[in-house]
Amino acid sequence: MNRFHLGLLLCALSAACNVDGLIAIALPDPPPVFVGVASGVLALATLAGVLLAWSERRGGTALVIVSRLVWAAVIALPSYFLDAPPWVLATVSAGLALAAAGIGLAWTGRQARATG
Repeated sequence: MNRFHLGLLLCALSAACNVDGLIAIALPDPPPVFVGVASGVLALATLAGVLLAWSERRGGTALVIVSRLVWAAVIALPSYFLDAPPWVLATVSAGLALAAAGIGLAWTGRQARATG
């Protein structure tokens, strides 16, 4: 497994951490429905991008990177400033760490594949 595929795998694991938004909807004091729905949609977009990029289709890597960055900016980072439960902060932190590592590996691996 090369850097590119490892980065895609880490981004897919990051997308799996988005399940917290969907679970939180069922809690007694849920976040806005937008948060859960957007989290799920961005996770599906990431997984679709991973499948496209893994099969070397055009645009898959860009979809993975953009969906992870949008998730981080719109869903993940605001949860630190709002009254989110500790388990949500734990999954968001894990998702951010996986996304950062995955984006870095996928981007540099993509560039290495393009030049070599």
